[in-house]
Amino acid sequence: MQTNVIFSITESARRRIVLVTKQYEEKIQKDAIPAISWLDSDWNPGLTLDSQPIIGFYHDRSEIEGEIRIIDGLEVVLAIPDNQNTRFHGKSLDYQNGRFLLR
Repeated sequence: MQTNVIFSITESARRRIVLVTKQYEEKIQKDAIPAISWLDSDWNPGLTLDSQPIIGFYHDRSEIEGEIRIIDGLEVVLAIPDNQNTRFHGKSLDYQNGRFLLR
C-alpha cells in the first residue's frame, strides 16, 4: 500500500465516503476505516463498470495502523499496489453522478 502518494479528496467525495462508512458500520456493528482502491475493469471480464476508484473497508485498525492517513480531514487507507500509484498521485478524488472519479 502507498503512503507516499499525494492526493486530495473533494468535499463531494468526502461526504459520500462518510455516508457509506456510517451505513456500513451500522450494518456490521463495528467501526470501519475506509480504504480507497482501484477497480480495473480489464482484470474483471464481464464487469459492467468502467475502471474507477472504489471504496472498501478495513475492520482491524491494528493491521493497518501504519497505513492510515488523514487526507482533507478524513481518515483513510490508500490500498493500491505500487504499479498504480501514478493513477492517484497529484490527483483529486471526486464523487459525481453516482461514482468516484480521479481528476
